[in-house]
Amino acid sequence: MRSTLAVFALSLFLYGLPASASQTRFTINTGFTPPVSTIFEQIMQQVFERLGRPMDFQEVPAERSLILVNEGTDDAECCRIPRVVAQDYKDLVVVPESVYEVRFCAFSSRADIRVTRWDDLKPYATGTVTGWKILVNNLKRIEPREYYELAEAEAMFRMLEMGRIEVATLGYLSGLKVIKELKLSDIIRPLAPPLATRKLFMMLHKKHAAMIPSLAKILAEMKTDGSIERIVRRTVESP
Repeated sequence: MRSTLAVFALSLFLYGLPASASQTRFTINTGFTPPVSTIFEQIMQQVFERLGRPMDFQEVPAERSLILVNEGTDDAECCRIPRVVAQDYKDLVVVPESVYEVRFCAFSSRADIRVTRWDDLKPYATGTVTGWKILVNNLKRIEPREYYELAEAEAMFRMLEMGRIEVATLGYLSGLKVIKELKLSDIIRPLAPPLATRKLFMMLHKKHAAMIPSLAKILAEMKTDGSIERIVRRTVESP
């Protein structure tokens, strides 16, 4: 019995967690929607299994997700571009090992629209979703002819379908899923190339800063052993 407890204590020491913390459920939010949120949840499940700590994962509206973690109500956000959120959410700290690389895209139903950079959106009535910071910040910077910020992606794509906006912006995979669910795949298409491709990182409330080295180590191991690649491939290829 004592040897078992010794091994358990050693594992906690190696991962930098006190024994009391190891029993506390760790709540991770995401502002993303399926299939990206599904990828994140499966990655985080494996991370925390290796860490030996129970974890809860939940989808929360993107802006609310950041607020809850920044104020310490929830524990972590998966996942963000650190420099985009750092100014407004000063109590977040970053795990310096990326989790995923996401493409942010424009979508349209018009065949004549060509968008290759942010400034190309300026002549158009353009929409995005609250909390998608890189999209919100860049659209406010360029000031499109009309700008709409919606609470839900479904509402944005319905506006696009009805011609109330000319371009919608969202993550590539998230956008494709919503379009498919709304049965708009024959009407709305993603525009290439993406507006931006960025690495996303796990953000913690600062009270969990001691966990950063162990989380970064596990994420690096999961990249090396192919675990993250398998999760992404399985999720993207599933019907």
